[in-house]
Amino acid sequence: MREIKGTDKLLGFIPVGNQNIANPRFRLGSCSLPGHCVRSYETGWTRAKVEQLHAWIDKQEAVPRTAEELDALLRRAGEELGHGNATPAGKQRAHKSRMYGAGHWHRPFAWAELMGAGGPGYVVVPELIPKTDCAVLRQAAKGLFRSGLLHGIRKRKRAGSRRPPSLRGALVHAERVGGATLRSLARAALPDLPADAKGAWDRTVQAVSAEAEHKASSDEALNLCAHGMAEQELHQDSTASLAYVVMLSDQGEATQFVELDEEWLDVMATSKTKRKAFLRRAWDEARKPAAIGKRRRLRAGDVLFFYTQRIHRAPPPPPEGSPRYTLFGAFCKRGLTEDTPLYHDTWEERWDTAGY
Repeated sequence: MREIKGTDKLLGFIPVGNQNIANPRFRLGSCSLPGHCVRSYETGWTRAKVEQLHAWIDKQEAVPRTAEELDALLRRAGEELGHGNATPAGKQRAHKSRMYGAGHWHRPFAWAELMGAGGPGYVVVPELIPKTDCAVLRQAAKGLFRSGLLHGIRKRKRAGSRRPPSLRGALVHAERVGGATLRSLARAALPDLPADAKGAWDRTVQAVSAEAEHKASSDEALNLCAHGMAEQELHQDSTASLAYVVMLSDQGEATQFVELDEEWLDVMATSKTKRKAFLRRAWDEARKPAAIGKRRRLRAGDVLFFYTQRIHRAPPPPPEGSPRYTLFGAFCKRGLTEDTPLYHDTWEERWDTAGY
């Protein structure tokens, strides 16, 4: 499509370039005299947001505007319609968040460990959380999950009791394997969290956020894995972000990651063509047992940081009588990690339809 240079309206929408792409570009324009059109800065929004913008413009007062006033109007449209990158400053922030190097999304962790060729795919900070806070959260989790009967299960069997406990919590990954790989209780669903557990949870998140040099975390949840639950499949989480797992039990094992002989791609900072080619190689490699990293034993208070778009899986279920408790969180917009994970047979369709 040819570029339209201006508009004959007091306030109009000026498409720029090809409008048949995922993020068409445009300006706002104002024509106060015939042949005299002033324009706002150029930007690109998603198709859905552009359609909303058309309706939004129709509701604005039809008066002549200067270029500065058009810029301010476009910024206001971005705020009201929820388009975070609608301004030049917003685009600059988005670009900065995708860049490689220290001081960005993965700060302050070593790039070689998180994303480097042959790297483990995670960073472990040992004993970051005091064991006293871990014990408080673990005890609270027993009551919240109703998992007390999972402890000392051998004694119950000798006593002749075989009644399985009725666990609380959302099923995790149950749609793929026919049974839950974890039980999860989101913090937002725990308004009656005991005061001591609330304090321990707040201190834990503060310590983790300070270590990661991020201001706030989201999607925080207590997780439970116990004997008899299904083993988790290799997958990618539905969003690209820095996430963390706080070990609340001593017998824990680290999340397992696929290791490659090339640097892991930051999927949100590359073109669609390059991203798909890389992920196809990564998922092909994930089918080889040798590509799965070695397990590492973790203790209560250790915190594991990882990139959610790296192919990974939770460790196998623990032995009978020793359920594993963890606290999960991520540095992303709230709710993003709760979407359906990407598996070897679903990732390509997701990336084709997501409009990235």
